[in-house]
Amino acid sequence: MYGYKTAACLQNRHTHEFLQSGRRPSQASPTNLTPGRLFGCMVAFAVASPLLHHLWFFAHGERGHLLSVFTIMAFGNFTGTVVVIYTLKPLLAIVPAEPR
Repeated sequence: MYGYKTAACLQNRHTHEFLQSGRRPSQASPTNLTPGRLFGCMVAFAVASPLLHHLWFFAHGERGHLLSVFTIMAFGNFTGTVVVIYTLKPLLAIVPAEPR
């Protein structure tokens, strides 16, 4: 329990310092997101979610069918992410660009 509180305090302190500094990340723009990076983000999300679920299942004694269920969850997450991204893509094309 102590580790979680420490991590939360450190995160809050760093977030507060960042917001107070007025700095903005220079690379935090969707225009810098290449198709390769977007694909990498989609794969990372598709794998991270079922991986965390299955680590939890494994830690609590669930040992059957972990690999097959992991594969199904990862495929479902990836497919859903692709559907959402490519549904939003045409909608983002009609939004006016922010002036620089």
